Amino acid sequence: MARNLSRNESKVLRLLIANSRISLSDISKMLKISRNTASNILKKLNSEYIERYTVDLKSGNDLYYIVKTSSIENIDPGNIIEYYKLLNGKYIVVLKNLEKINYDYIDMADSRHRLNAIPDITVYCDYCGSKIGGDYHTYEHKNNIYYFCCSTCKSEFIKKNI
Repeated sequence: MARNLSRNESKVLRLLIANSRISLSDISKMLKISRNTASNILKKLNSEYIERYTVDLKSGNDLYYIVKTSSIENIDPGNIIEYYKLLNGKYIVVLKNLEKINYDYIDMADSRHRLNAIPDITVYCDYCGSKIGGDYHTYEHKNNIYYFCCSTCKSEFIKKNI
C-alpha cells in the first residue's frame, strides 16, 4: 500500500519531474536540506514511486531512432522510416523523431545504409520440422524462443521437453 509523500519528498519529486537531471547538490540547495537528506529522499522515491526517468531530445538533429516495441499502432506513420515485425510479435522501428511511446529498447544512428535486399528466410517448426507459413506460435523458455506451426505442436513440445 502506498504511503503519503512527506513535504520534502513531494518537493523533490516536483523538481525531478521538471528536470530529471538535477543534481543532489542543487536539490539540497533549493530545498535547504542536507545532501544526505536529499540522497535518502531520492532513494525512497526511486524504490517506491519512480518507475523510470525519461529524456526528451531536441528536435532538428540528424539522428535516426531505433526502438523495439510491442505495437506500432500509436506511432505516427509519417514518423516511421521503416519497421520490421519480429517473429516474437514485437517490432523494430526506425523513427525520424522520438515519440512518447512505450518501448523495450532504444538506440540511435547517424546514418543508414542498405547493401542488398534480405533474402527470404524459411522458419521451421521446432517440434515437427514443418515449414512455418502464415500464423505461427512461439514459446519462450530459459532465454530461448521456440517456433511452432500450430498450437498442437507447441503443447506437445512443452509436454515432452519442459
